[in-house]
Formats: sequence, structure tokens, C-alpha cells
Amino acid sequence: MRVLWVSYAPIGLISRVLFNNPSQSGGWIDAMYEPFISQPGVVLGIACIGPTGKRQEYSDRVILYSIGTVRKISGSLPPKKEVCEWGKIIDDFCPDIIMVWGTEYANGYSVQMAAKQIPVMYFIQGVVGKNNRYSIGKLGLDHWIRPVDLVSRMQCMVQRRNEKTAYKQIEIERMMVDQSAGIIIDNEWAKSYYQAVSGKVRTMFLPLPIKKVFLEDHHRIHNCIPHSIFTAAGRYPGKGLFQLIKAIRLVADKYPDVKLFIPGDMDNRKPDLIFQSPYMKYLNRLIRSLNLSDAVVFCGPLTSEQMKEHILSCNVYVMPSLFENHSSSLREAMYLGAPCVTTLVGSVDEFTQYGVDALTYRTGEIDSLAQCIIRLFENPEYAEQIGENAYRTIRKNFPQAALGEALKDIYTTVIGDQDECTEYDS
Repeated sequence: MRVLWVSYAPIGLISRVLFNNPSQSGGWIDAMYEPFISQPGVVLGIACIGPTGKRQEYSDRVILYSIGTVRKISGSLPPKKEVCEWGKIIDDFCPDIIMVWGTEYANGYSVQMAAKQIPVMYFIQGVVGKNNRYSIGKLGLDHWIRPVDLVSRMQCMVQRRNEKTAYKQIEIERMMVDQSAGIIIDNEWAKSYYQAVSGKVRTMFLPLPIKKVFLEDHHRIHNCIPHSIFTAAGRYPGKGLFQLIKAIRLVADKYPDVKLFIPGDMDNRKPDLIFQSPYMKYLNRLIRSLNLSDAVVFCGPLTSEQMKEHILSCNVYVMPSLFENHSSSLREAMYLGAPCVTTLVGSVDEFTQYGVDALTYRTGEIDSLAQCIIRLFENPEYAEQIGENAYRTIRKNFPQAALGEALKDIYTTVIGDQDECTEYDS
């Protein structure tokens, strides 16, 4: 079986090998790579949109490609010449099936056109039609800008244009999944959306792969920094970081030594003039206005191992997003047995139970978020029990064993169905 994976950017293995860049994005692709390539009879091609065109035989069963003549396109169909470029890779690799990681960009449509009779599937990452509703976190662009800040005003104009583009991408995504051989999901929330917007789409279930590093070790409250919180990266308002920061002000009234650790390239030490986004400038003003400069710690970009160590060293993990599909960062923390607080968004209510394996709250209810954190701080034994329950729940609901075999079975089924259709048509 020859399988071609397509990603919209050089992430994971392909980033490290072709471009010598230790990218930490797309951890689920890396997590799926090892179990899948270990399956007998599998030959894997991985292609991405990169800065330059490249081809490298990584092993006798893995070939890496980068297509450097196109760019990520959202909200409009890519030019026809892109179909030719993807066609060259497809002709070189000769796949039996193609899987595109995500529907966030319209380039997947070019892959479908170039594939001709080869079945094309999508592994759903972000649910474009739902996520776009919360792209600016219901914050309102007026919160981001100051009248004298011309740069912020220009950046906000770009943001408004991006919103219009995202709505156009919703229609393109619908067309992509309509014409695909199927989509892979792992929750009923995503399934209900895609079945509602596309009567033709075929959905198949596969648990989101979790990187091996998060399947090892175990959270222990007594090893933690007192009154410490770790959260996911939140470069844009939809991830809800501004709400968490407001909640920290309420927590700090009772626990003045509280610390919030934030990963990602959101360093507030950059000059607050040109180099920061309007949203980052807003967060910095918010932090200063709430007197939380000592409480909020920007960690910078972290490797998966460093992320794990931060989760293990903090009392509580908080996922404050206004939208999620898989909630992969939350699941990683639960796999480690960390006490978690999370918004009830996306598929979260399918694998958490309030007060048993997580504390949950409705998005926007900042006082509830603060009280959830305080409750876990006040009762370490209860927090540890929440973490233990999370550890058991997530491993039961989303087992990672045999993922490679399960994915191969999905491909085998789709290829078989395609062969039957082709034989019938002929």
C-alpha cells in the first residue's frame, strides 16, 4: 500500500529533515507516523507546501516532498498551475490513496483535482465552519487598538479582511469534503457538523494521535510549583487567553503568589510598537492594568518534552479556548494525569465529566473559571484525584494502541470501495 500524506506547511518530520527546522507544530502527524510506518507493506510519501521544492528518500519506505511554487491559499480556489505541481508529486510517488491533513486551506482542492481517480481523504484538524465564528474571541476589534496606534489600526484592517476570507473558505471546505473519499474524525461534535453541511460526506472514526512523550510519566501534586497554572498557547483571541488572564486577577486576590505559564512565541518583551500583533498589545495592556506583570510568565516556544515538564510542574492545567475540535492540548495534559480546568467547547463534554475527571465552565464565565482554579488550589487531594480520574478516562476513551493498524484498515476499506466503483463504471 502506497499512501501520500499532504500537509499545508513543513511540520514534524518533514520540517526537521528537509529544512533542518525542529518544528513542534502538527504533533499529531508525528504521533501517527511511527505506528503507521511500522505496518507491513506500507510505503509512505509525505508532501508539504514549503519555501523550496525538494524531494528526499528518507528511507526505503519513506519519501519526503516539498512543493515550493505555491502558497497556502484560503478563501479562493488555487490557480490551475498548482494542480500541475501536485500532479508531478503524485506521478512520482504513484499513491494508492492520499490523505490531506486538514481542510483549513483551499490547496487541498488542487490535490483532489491532481489526484484524478486516486481517492483523497481529509483528516479533520480544525472544523473551519465552526471555528471561524470565534476567530476574534467575541472580543471586538475595538478592544485591540488605541486611537494613536496607526500600526494596530492597519493590522486590524487586515484582520477584518481575513474574517471575510475565512467565511469563503467554509464554502470551499464543503466542496472539498463533498468530493472526497471521506473524512477522519474522532468525536460526535465534528461528525454532526459535517453531516449537517454535507449530505455526501463519509465519516470514519480514529482517535487523535498523541505524541509518545505525553504517554509517559505521571503528574504528582507534591512535585508542583505552589499555586501554578499552565495553559495552551493562545496567539489569537479564540483561544481565550484574555479571559484566563482576567480570571487570574481574581485568583491572585486569594493567592498573591499565583503564576500563569504561557508557551509559544507570545513574548511580551518584544518592543510594543511594530513587532507585536494588536492582540498581543492588548494582552500586555491588560496584564499591566490588572497588576499581573509578576504573575504572568511567557515561556517562549517549547518542545514537546518541555511542554510535558511544564504540565508536570504546575498544579493546574487550563484550556480556556472558545472553540476546539479535538482539544489536543487538553488531552495531552489528561494523559499525564494533570488536574484540568476547561471550557465546555467542541468535543470536550464527550470525554470529561464535571467534578470527576475535570472541572468545566461555560466560556466567558470568568468568575467560574477563577473559582475552579481556587477549588483545586484549596484541596490538593481532590486535585490529585481529578488528575487520576482524567488519566484513566482519557486512556479508556482514546486508546493509542493499534492506531497504525486502524488507519491502515481505513485506507484498505476506502481503496477497496474505490476499486469496486471503478470496476462498476467500466
